[in-house]
Amino acid sequence: MEKKLHGDVNITENCIQCHDPHSTNSEKLLRQIPPESCRSCHEQLLADEHQHSAIEEYECVDCHNPHSVEPEPVIACDECHDEILGGKLIHSPAEEDCGNCHETHSGPVEYQLFSSPPDLCLECHDSKEGGKHGRVTLGEDCMGCHSPHSSDQSGLLTKGVQEVNCTSCHKKGHQGSVRHSALEEYDCSECHDPHGEEPVQVAKCTDCHDDLLTGKRVHSPAGEGCGNCHQTHTSEFPYQLTVDPTTLCIKCHEGRQGGKHGTVTLGEDCVRCHNPHSSDKPKLLELTTDAAACKTCHALQVRGSVLHTPVSEWDCNECHDPHVDPPTGKPECADCHDDLLDERVKHEPAVEGCDNCHESHSAEREKLLNEEHPALCINCHDDREQGEHGRVLMSTDCLNCHLPHSSSRNSLLRDLTGRRCVSCHSGKTDKQHVHTALSKYECGDCHNPHIDPSEMPPLSCEECHLNVSDTSPHHRAPSKGRCVECHEPHSSEYPFQMKKLDYTSNEDCLECHVVIKRKLRLGKSIHKPVKEDECIRCHTIHIGETPFTREQFTTRMTIPYRQEAYTLCFSCHSSKLIQTQYTLGETRFRHGSMNLHFLHVLRDGRKGYSCWVCHDIHASPQPRLINPLIPFNPGNYPLKIRFEKSDNGGRCTTNCHVVREYRR
Repeated sequence: MEKKLHGDVNITENCIQCHDPHSTNSEKLLRQIPPESCRSCHEQLLADEHQHSAIEEYECVDCHNPHSVEPEPVIACDECHDEILGGKLIHSPAEEDCGNCHETHSGPVEYQLFSSPPDLCLECHDSKEGGKHGRVTLGEDCMGCHSPHSSDQSGLLTKGVQEVNCTSCHKKGHQGSVRHSALEEYDCSECHDPHGEEPVQVAKCTDCHDDLLTGKRVHSPAGEGCGNCHQTHTSEFPYQLTVDPTTLCIKCHEGRQGGKHGTVTLGEDCVRCHNPHSSDKPKLLELTTDAAACKTCHALQVRGSVLHTPVSEWDCNECHDPHVDPPTGKPECADCHDDLLDERVKHEPAVEGCDNCHESHSAEREKLLNEEHPALCINCHDDREQGEHGRVLMSTDCLNCHLPHSSSRNSLLRDLTGRRCVSCHSGKTDKQHVHTALSKYECGDCHNPHIDPSEMPPLSCEECHLNVSDTSPHHRAPSKGRCVECHEPHSSEYPFQMKKLDYTSNEDCLECHVVIKRKLRLGKSIHKPVKEDECIRCHTIHIGETPFTREQFTTRMTIPYRQEAYTLCFSCHSSKLIQTQYTLGETRFRHGSMNLHFLHVLRDGRKGYSCWVCHDIHASPQPRLINPLIPFNPGNYPLKIRFEKSDNGGRCTTNCHVVREYRR
């Protein structure tokens, strides 16, 4: 202890300044816990706000031996901060001595720095003080990009050139998918000095793109500055253009936006014919003359033996303005061929553009057709190719019946449809009552004349006969398009083209309704209208209430009682049959005077059972039309009913309740 930190501290007298000679609550018999014991003498070392972490944790002895010779610490800084100088390149002040930038015990700035960055950095790097990055943007310091101690990257950058975070500040204008080549390689310094004054760009565009403005005629926006058309860093458009190429040109050349070359053929832009920067040719053309420019793309359009007159003279401007003519060419065609679309019904391809069927410049066929007809027609009307009328009767073509451009008749017909149809399909109108469409020679209202069999209507009858195709429930025959089961499609001796005069007998209905026919054969009790051959007493032929009944008839198993729900039944049966709770004469289905219909249907205000739950509406093998089985939801579970009639009542056995008897 003779060599000590505290100069003339006396072993016998001064040890007790820090240590209690007898006992204390602290380790090593210290009177106070460091750094309080140290602070009593070394207050000036701890005066600043930001203190070394060892001092904040009261561990002065982490660095110092309190008994060793002044002023050596017992450990070096890098024994704790061993990762700070681990990079390949080391900042020379840090390598020489941490004390070049840091106070040992406390300092006025975070990390015990002598002063705040970037001021501290500029004490050595004074050439970096000017410009946008000199005292770096938004008050940040040099360490936004550089490591202050060591790095594996050049310039002590925190990341490599490919990863350096220029875009962490410079986000605007860098999100586009098309990037400047220098930016693509993350080498911003190729164009920019990161520390220089505004403007920070140190290279001109022409330093690299030195061949773009060498022509005799320079495009004025390009001569003024590349930024008139290009984004500096990134864009969503080719060549970092500010907008898509065509829109960009039209900003100045607004009279060029229409027509075949206005937004230019095949989606390409104005540079197909013009150089956007400079050229030795007039109008910045890539080729010598307008005609030469046309021939470079359009030479193949004049190979046919039949030439359009202006093409034969190679006078393209007779029909075309290279910038503003509509791409369909229709206005130019109509200037000469002005009578082809005069009629009411116009062929849609002809309206859209003559070139749908005709070559504009040359062809090997008469009238410059793209193909011979009917092959030309079938390119669009491919559903017309099959069947008896596919390539049209007698091996002639579509123009035998149709006009190619416009007509006063529907479907571009030369004449009424039926007049041509009946020349082959004779006998369709011989009978007294003729289908309205056929009487007007409008066979096409029902038939597609191009698809076999031509007699079968591709359209359903209900498209015209709306009164039998209402949204109400309707008879299955018209709902399935089977009208011809009862009606002749063309003509008949009976009104409404009926196949026979009367369709009111049950036999007619039972030809289709075979389930009901079986019930009638096995039935012991038959509903009176059915028995009397009067299905139409309850049912309509085409449409009606549900299910196609003349009056409302509920198909629900249980419903709260409403008289209108039983309108069909009450058209024959008295409503008192159900509504009278106690009676001796309204119904035979009673127990004493208790009306059992009332009990089942009204059920004291609860949901009651519909008539059809117990009674079959057509026929039953049991008395009183009692159903032997009814489908019970869910799952249509078969619910059995067994009814036995007696002289004074009857008994009922069901899955609903135990055996019940009633006596009148």
